[in-house]
Amino acid sequence: MALDYCEELWFARNMAFHKAGYCFGSNLGQAVFGNFGCVGKDVTLAPRQAAFVARLRASEAEEGCRVDTSAGRVSVSLSEARKRLTDQPFPSIYESACIGWRGGPLSLFAGRGQDAAKMATVFDGVDLLLQYEDADGYSFVEAMTEGEVVAVGWAAIRFDAASCEMMAG
Repeated sequence: MALDYCEELWFARNMAFHKAGYCFGSNLGQAVFGNFGCVGKDVTLAPRQAAFVARLRASEAEEGCRVDTSAGRVSVSLSEARKRLTDQPFPSIYESACIGWRGGPLSLFAGRGQDAAKMATVFDGVDLLLQYEDADGYSFVEAMTEGEVVAVGWAAIRFDAASCEMMAG
């Protein structure tokens, strides 16, 4: 399941602004994030977030992204769960997958670090999609069962021949 790269960039960038209290004017921004608790259009991002947004914008420009902001939704897996993340993942133009995870219970976290809130635990047999850049020793994974994404989150994980029935990509 390939991600819509431009919509992923848009979502991650606007999630940073949403968390900073930005009030969205576009249909898409309001539909995806709402304006409850917003403080205005002139918000300040923390330095780490500002650098992340600058990198996202550079990728959007490089790819010539034109997300339809009059739309009512974006194609982002489990967007409601993604809103609970403390660290948004940076989409990659490459993808791979661990088909048939067999490394035992795997905790998925809201951020890069085991002190982050636990989002889910997945078990042997799920497929793990890897469509985002690794960061700080963590991978952002989308766990799939029967072709449907059932959980997302960050995991400190190293894939090897023993942890997956098969690696793809």
